[in-house]
Amino acid sequence: MFMKEKFNKAKKERGFSLLGVVVSLFLVTVGLLGFTGLFSAMEALSAQNKNDLVAGFLAQEGIEIVRRIRENASELNWSDWHSSVSSGDYSVQYDSSDLEPFQSAPLKFDQNTFVYSYDSGNNSLFYRTVRLQKVDDDQTVVSVIISWSSKGNNYSLTLEDILYNWIKE
Repeated sequence: MFMKEKFNKAKKERGFSLLGVVVSLFLVTVGLLGFTGLFSAMEALSAQNKNDLVAGFLAQEGIEIVRRIRENASELNWSDWHSSVSSGDYSVQYDSSDLEPFQSAPLKFDQNTFVYSYDSGNNSLFYRTVRLQKVDDDQTVVSVIISWSSKGNNYSLTLEDILYNWIKE
């Protein structure tokens, strides 16, 4: 009787079956792959959000540069400034004092100054087009188009503002 009890007790404490171990490993692997996919997707979304944010800042900067150029021409009256520019595409950068003829070149990013320009740094993803459209004698529409490509997809962001003749002559 003593041997029979020992045999039954040993039979009950055998451990995990091979099938149980395989199923457990499969579930753990699927879970880890899910987390890996989630982190990969989060990284891609983070990069896209960064590009969207930079594009928004570059577009706003383009608008501000055109406003500054217009304000620096304050010794000219509106009609003189308005007649000196024509509808069309231009390139501008932060240290511009004039509207430059359009060039289809990427903005460069300088790692030392953290500035985007056409002069120094490494080519970035971003292209900026400043488009002026004269509506009438008292207003000009300024559109800044930022375009870029990332992972085989093309993106574009457009920001518009209107410059008015705020002092009627």
